[in-house]
Amino acid sequence: MRLASNIVRFLGDARGNIAVIFALALLPTLAAVGSAVDYSRAASEQTRLQAAIDAAVLRGVEAEAGSRTALATKIFADIYGQATPVPNFSTNADGSFTGTVQGLVSAQFLQVVGRSAIPVEVSATAVKAEPAPGAVCVLVLASNEQGLTLNSGANINAPNCQIDIKSTANPAAMFNSGSTFNFEKVCVQGARVTQNSITIPNLQTNCATASDPFAGKLPVPNTSGNCISTNYNGGTVSLSPGIYCNITFNSTTNVNFLPGLYIIRNGTWNANGGVWACPTCTGGAGVTFYFADSGSKFQFNSGVKTTLTAPTTGTYAGILFFEAPNLSKSDFIFNQSQGFDWTGLVYLPSRNVTFNSSSQVSSGNVTLVFNKLILNGTKWSFDKGPKTIPSASGGGAQSASSTARLKS
Repeated sequence: MRLASNIVRFLGDARGNIAVIFALALLPTLAAVGSAVDYSRAASEQTRLQAAIDAAVLRGVEAEAGSRTALATKIFADIYGQATPVPNFSTNADGSFTGTVQGLVSAQFLQVVGRSAIPVEVSATAVKAEPAPGAVCVLVLASNEQGLTLNSGANINAPNCQIDIKSTANPAAMFNSGSTFNFEKVCVQGARVTQNSITIPNLQTNCATASDPFAGKLPVPNTSGNCISTNYNGGTVSLSPGIYCNITFNSTTNVNFLPGLYIIRNGTWNANGGVWACPTCTGGAGVTFYFADSGSKFQFNSGVKTTLTAPTTGTYAGILFFEAPNLSKSDFIFNQSQGFDWTGLVYLPSRNVTFNSSSQVSSGNVTLVFNKLILNGTKWSFDKGPKTIPSASGGGAQSASSTARLKS
C-alpha cells in the first residue's frame, strides 16, 4: 500500500514541470535565433557576391566579345577576393552580357536541425552604352563675340556629330551663301544667328551647350631646355620628339615624325608644301604637339598634306594638338592644304582658328575645341574622336539589372 501511495504522490507532484517545459521551449527558441544569425550571414555574403558580379558584367560588356569572359572573371576575383565560387558569364543574342554565380554559406546554428549550408545565387545583366546621340565633336568657346563664321565655298560634312557654339553675341554665328553645313545638330547658345541665302539643317538656338571638359585637366609638360631652331629645304627629314622653336620647311619638304611629344615654344613652324606623316605610328604609338605659348603655332601654306594620329596609350593618349592653359587669345591659320587626316583631340581654346583657301580636311575621328572658328573654302569631313565631348542634353548610358536569391 505504501508503494502505491508514493507513486500516486510522485505523479501528482507539479514542482518539476516548469524546468521541463522551459527546456522543451528553449530548443525551438534557440533554433529560431540561430536560424536568423545564419541567414543574416548568408544575406551579407549575397550582398558581396552581387557587388562583385555587377562590377564584373559592367566592365565585361565594354570589352570585345571574345575577351569579355576573361576580363569579367578577373574583375569578379579582384573584388570578391576568393577562389570560389566561380561565376559563369555569357553574351546574349541582343549583345547584353550576363553573369551568374552560386555559392554556399556554411551554417553554424542550423546544423542542429541537419542544415549544414545555405545556398545563395546572384546574377546581373549589363547592356553596353551606345554612343551618345548628339555627342559634341566641335566646341567653339567664344562667348561675347561671334563664334563661328562659315563663308562661301565651305562644305562641312559631319552627320554623326554635333557642333556647340557657346556665343551669345548678336549674331552668335554667321552662315553665308555658297556653303553647306551638315551636322547631326548645330547647337547655338545665343538667340540669334545670320543665315545669308542659306538654310542650316538641324540648327537650334537658345540651346544648352556643353561645357569644356578638358579645361585644367590635360597634362602640362615641362617646356624647359634647349630649343631647336632650323630650316629645311626640300627632300625628306625625320624629326624626333623634343623642344622646337622657329622651324621653316621650304621647297616641299616631307617630314616623318617619330612617335612622341613635340613641344613648340616661342616660335612658328612654317610649312610650304610637303607631306607630314608618322609612318611608325602603329600599335598605339602616335604623335602629340604642344604649343607652349601664344606665339607658338603652325602656319601651313602651299598645299601641305598631313596624316597624324594621337597615341592611344600613355600620358597623352588621344591628344593630337593642345596648348598651355590660360593663354591670351591669338590667331591660328591653316591655309591651302592637300588634305588634313587627323585622329585625336585638337584642343586650342585660346585660338581663333581659320581654315583658308581650299583646305581639304578629311579626318576619321577628331574632337575640336577652339575659341573662334572661321571656315573659308574648306572641304571638311569627319566623325567623333576618341575624346568626344558629352552633349549637354545627355546620351546613352551603360546599365545593369541584378537579381539575387537566398534559398530557404
